[in-house]
Amino acid sequence: MEQLELTESGGGIEYVTVLNRSTRPVNLQGFSLQVLDPETTQVDPGSPGVTINEAVQVQPGQSVSIGRVPDVADADGERVAGTVEGGEALAFGPGDQVALLDSGGAVANTITV
Repeated sequence: MEQLELTESGGGIEYVTVLNRSTRPVNLQGFSLQVLDPETTQVDPGSPGVTINEAVQVQPGQSVSIGRVPDVADADGERVAGTVEGGEALAFGPGDQVALLDSGGAVANTITV
């Protein structure tokens, strides 16, 4: 994850930008974002999260942004490539760590809010 932009009201996801650092294309459909437990820094299956609900193909070295609504623009003014389900319902706070989980539940990356 390169960037996580919160909603103006704070706490929810406006959009997240993901960079594919691998040598193969990646489809982000089914990936999710979850808040890590602040004490253990582990993923708690019961913690708040959102899921990328659309097929979003990311080529090697390419970055894309995924938003909570389809018409959101990212920091570069580009329209998001897909949406997350439930992106406003999270309650992020300063210093929270958020993990990007692949469709199998493995941590692909983390970012601090």
